[in-house]
Amino acid sequence: MNVKFDCIIPVAGKDCPLLRNLVSLVLKNIDPDKLYIITKAPFFFHFRNLEPVIQKKIILINEDDLLTNVNYNTIAGYLDKVGLNKDARGWYFQQFLKMGFALSGYADKYYLTFDADTYPVKPLVFFNEEGLPYFSMKEEHHKPYFMTMEKLLNLRKSTEQSFISENMLIDVQMMKQLIAEIEQSTVVGDNWCEKIINALPMHEVNAFSEFETYGTYVLNRFPGTYEMRTLKTFRRAGKKYSRFISPEKLEKKASAYDIVSLEYRNSPNNLMGLYLRLYKKMLLSKNAKLVSSYSKGIED
Repeated sequence: MNVKFDCIIPVAGKDCPLLRNLVSLVLKNIDPDKLYIITKAPFFFHFRNLEPVIQKKIILINEDDLLTNVNYNTIAGYLDKVGLNKDARGWYFQQFLKMGFALSGYADKYYLTFDADTYPVKPLVFFNEEGLPYFSMKEEHHKPYFMTMEKLLNLRKSTEQSFISENMLIDVQMMKQLIAEIEQSTVVGDNWCEKIINALPMHEVNAFSEFETYGTYVLNRFPGTYEMRTLKTFRRAGKKYSRFISPEKLEKKASAYDIVSLEYRNSPNNLMGLYLRLYKKMLLSKNAKLVSSYSKGIED
């Protein structure tokens, strides 16, 4: 069944060149109505001057403007207040962006979240023949995720499989209701983001999953509205394929899979791997300067 949906990709500066290179795969093999790229404003230049057919589908969103009264630095303050490492702010912020998109004026009925370092190498569908959306399931069980969920929503793990995947199709109204229930939680906090941080188990910085929480919530509050399936994924494809591979070559080389991930931590153990590590270091330094210059320009 042909059901319209949008796609959102929150992306850090270090992954913007990769996304620019392979964004054609996302549009070709997922075929979203619109593609929202959520990143810091100084990195918008990566997604200018693309092919017209690609450019017209892309909408850029400044990550610091998407959530109401919450941004990258706000999350650092929440973590610091409960004695957790502020270095985890980016990890939490990207999860909150995926959830909070549902509250924005951009959201329609459905949106698909997709990891910025992960790409579909063959056409994918996200609804069954009856029009029910799919959950893409994996095998994982990280107990702290469910400790946080139980404190916030009084929900426990409800399936042997895991909802943590490289992608998830979100029903906007269901996500809005989930966020509303978190807002109503007795956990202390001025907003749903702070309540999530304050619900984390003591000394557990990696203790919340937006996907496990949404999937478990849907199973309990809206049973029968999604169908579960698995995709053939290659998580460590970065060890085999370069980040500089063309979309056409990646589709051909990885044709045995549905989705491949090109993570920096899985770079090849050769000269290309060394180059990629140096390249990442250079990007991080360059991006820090871009963000600093942009911030100063706003202040001036």
